[in-house]
Amino acid sequence: MNPLSTATDSSFTSTGKGLLTIFSVGLVKVVIGVEFINTQISIPWFPTINLANLHNLTYLYMAFMFYAILRYRLHNESSFRTIGIIALSDGLKSGWIGRWFVYRYILNDNENYMVRTNLTSSAGKSNDLVPPTSITIVSFDDEFMASEFNLIARDSIQIDSAVVKIDIVHGIEQKALSDEKLKRMWGHFWDCTREQGEKARDYTFYQTITPPSRTLSLLLSFISTFYQVKHMKKDPMCLDVYLPWLLNLGLLSYLCAAYLLPN
Repeated sequence: MNPLSTATDSSFTSTGKGLLTIFSVGLVKVVIGVEFINTQISIPWFPTINLANLHNLTYLYMAFMFYAILRYRLHNESSFRTIGIIALSDGLKSGWIGRWFVYRYILNDNENYMVRTNLTSSAGKSNDLVPPTSITIVSFDDEFMASEFNLIARDSIQIDSAVVKIDIVHGIEQKALSDEKLKRMWGHFWDCTREQGEKARDYTFYQTITPPSRTLSLLLSFISTFYQVKHMKKDPMCLDVYLPWLLNLGLLSYLCAAYLLPN
């Protein structure tokens, strides 16, 4: 198979192998310093070909790299979301930053809680209150489950909504619901208990109607990113997904600074 057909194959730019190949080509140019010293091609029995704008080849490579980075991200969005959910879950359950976040923005002080990661192969329904991919913070009253606070990333790797489930008998209102400022930050909870049918006999349900505030989104993104970096050192899946993407982003940034910014 020739290089042109390989580069234009639909599966090439959607895989880590393809991105690493693109990165290697650019790295050779940068490290070794490959330069074209002659813009003319002479073929016997044919007129001489003059490549007047050969320097634009670098810009074409940069454009192709940008396309490959974007396509790789779109084709592997589910993998990025899974890694982000796992990293955020680990941060909330084990890191001091995560525990501070839970007690500052979700639960009342001294409530016992555990963090559950929900990852299933089922895509779920578009109108599911809690989709298959989410993080659940479960609080307890003695040995009984008191409430659940679900962080949901429905359409992206960012947390875009929250759902609260409170046990009618053992549950108490969480800080995220009782504090008016926090309620606005999470996105204005509304009581959706009536829509839950049989489940409403034992639980009260609340769902946000707008995305979380920028402050909450940035804090959640920081926790998730920090633990994704830690996972790259021990999780082959995280390394395989992120390394080709990060290498190409870094090289593209370098090339943009070298060729597009004024000296």
